[in-house]
Amino acid sequence: MSYCSTADLIALTDTTLDTTTLQAVIDDSDREINAYLKARGVTGGSCDETKTASLKLANAGLILRNPIGAEGVATPMAVNILRKSAFEILDNYLSTKSSLNTPRRSYVLKVNG
Repeated sequence: MSYCSTADLIALTDTTLDTTTLQAVIDDSDREINAYLKARGVTGGSCDETKTASLKLANAGLILRNPIGAEGVATPMAVNILRKSAFEILDNYLSTKSSLNTPRRSYVLKVNG
């Protein structure tokens, strides 16, 4: 299952790369998302957060594949911004999931008297 589609990535980036190449970039992004979520005890689901994170990571992957910018200066900044944004979205997604999966503890206080 891909979190986003090649059509989504084309619409976002206006790339002319073939869909096989785009799918490989998306698959790499989705593996990174899955590893990030799995390390935190959550499995990814198809939702706006995972789709957006996937698109941002795939876009960063495309930039790294075809660097642009004045002497490469814009490339690292763009990649860093996209990746940071993707993981902030995933962290927000995790915050909603972890509260559901966190076991609750109850404490009883015994008072003498």
